Amino acid sequence: MSQWKIDPEFQELIPAMEPQQLDQLRENILRDGVRDPIVIWEEESTIIDGMHRYQIALEHDVQVPLKLLHFDSREDVKEWMIKNQLGRRNCKPIQQSDLRKKLVELRKKEQPQKTQQQVIEEVAEEANVSVKTLERDVQEEAAGSNGKAPKTQKEGKAPKKSNKPVPSLAKIDEDVKRLWGQLVRLMDTRLQKTGPQDEHRARPCRHLLGDFMEKFEEWQKSG
Repeated sequence: MSQWKIDPEFQELIPAMEPQQLDQLRENILRDGVRDPIVIWEEESTIIDGMHRYQIALEHDVQVPLKLLHFDSREDVKEWMIKNQLGRRNCKPIQQSDLRKKLVELRKKEQPQKTQQQVIEEVAEEANVSVKTLERDVQEEAAGSNGKAPKTQKEGKAPKKSNKPVPSLAKIDEDVKRLWGQLVRLMDTRLQKTGPQDEHRARPCRHLLGDFMEKFEEWQKSG
């Protein structure tokens, strides 16, 4: 079993397991053995899935099932590894984002004739995410590589601090009630101008306003 190699570049490509996850995996293997096969890039005798399982099994002399796959290049192996990892249920959102970015960079090298936007659209479809989500992933990566935080404002400027005092909760309550009263009076005025035949148009609005005030008063009591 020691004939299979672990490539450092492939090892860094996928998220590392946390210590508690590794302890749980070791406990499972010692109790049940290795259930999922170790996947090998046959041409290079290199492990491309199951590195942790392999290391634990080797340490405790546990037999492992193997699955040999053929690939034409390292890039093909990397793409398979990324997609395989993205399909795992225990892959966290932040890890998924990182893997998608790696897939974009890999695809850009493989297909230099395509624009970045074309690559993003292609990878987004394969990764089953929206183009907007993948664009955000890539933008965050670009901002991080420049040592800058991602821009959240339109011009990337921090919001100006206001010198105005923060109103008290009681003042906010009073303002909300005042505005609500003004809105109801405005509706009554409009009804007087248009006549009773338009009462049915305003009734849904009044119901919504009534619901709002009921919920608002509940919120007041809970606070």
